[in-house]
Amino acid sequence: MSDTPRTDAAYFKPNATMYDLAGDMKLIERELNAANDRIKRLEDIISRAAYAFFRDGSDGKAANGMLTILEEVRKL
Repeated sequence: MSDTPRTDAAYFKPNATMYDLAGDMKLIERELNAANDRIKRLEDIISRAAYAFFRDGSDGKAANGMLTILEEVRKL
């Protein structure tokens, strides 16, 4: 199976024109940009949550546990 099934489907669509393909590629690029924006927002939330948790003076063990969990989100 292809790692770009939507691009392949658009490219190999019967009677597709360059304009059809360009439209499909623009849609995919918009979705990619939206996903990247969401990732940036999530990273900001993680950063602020970690900062607030440490600022509030919790003990080091709990803070490290929370930070470990929050860092998992960055790896997704």
